[in-house]
Amino acid sequence: MVLSDGRFPSGAHAYSSGMEQSIAWHDVTGLASLEEFVAGRVATTGAMAAQVAAAASTLMTAATAPQQTIGLDALDSAVDARMASAASRAASRQQGHSWLRGARAVWPAELASASPLLMDRHAWVTLGAATAILGIDPQDAACLALHDLVSTLVWSAVRLLGLDPFEAAGILAGTLAGVETETRALAAEAVPATEALCLGRVETEWISWLAAPLSDLGAEAHAARAERLFAS
Repeated sequence: MVLSDGRFPSGAHAYSSGMEQSIAWHDVTGLASLEEFVAGRVATTGAMAAQVAAAASTLMTAATAPQQTIGLDALDSAVDARMASAASRAASRQQGHSWLRGARAVWPAELASASPLLMDRHAWVTLGAATAILGIDPQDAACLALHDLVSTLVWSAVRLLGLDPFEAAGILAGTLAGVETETRALAAEAVPATEALCLGRVETEWISWLAAPLSDLGAEAHAARAERLFAS
């Protein structure tokens, strides 16, 4: 519950995950278009987020230390391959660093030994691996990853467009409730698929390749802007 709370100091408030540029392009102008945008992101990037978080979680509980490194490296590479935008890749790793920093501040003893292993990784890889150390199962890790993705989009839109926060929270809650079953199913499928990584076989083709090309273009356009409120 602490990890899914917007007040957790993960640094997510500094990112919009493409929402700032989408608003600049007038793709998102209000609650209706925000809900459509969130649904599109969940159906594409959301699948990868859930699978990667669940896989990273499984690795930390089922693999030996050497295989954890090999497996997490493979997941990092898989995320790189599925993010066409260099700006998105950089932002994801920055978010991973911020998330780990926040988690270490709250649980220093639990995460002390694993911190070097989790440094400079993509956000969903870091989230999945760190939450496993804290005793959170892969399915809940997948839900946390999706919660983080959706809440970043929704609350950045509230700040940028001045939306009613209660109505925006309704979109957040409705979206997550609507996809929780599917997210848990994706996580359940990721667990046996991760067994190959635990054995040292680098097989990540099962991770979703669904993407949102316009978001990749938006990330590059956003990175080139002279004035911006968010880092992504």
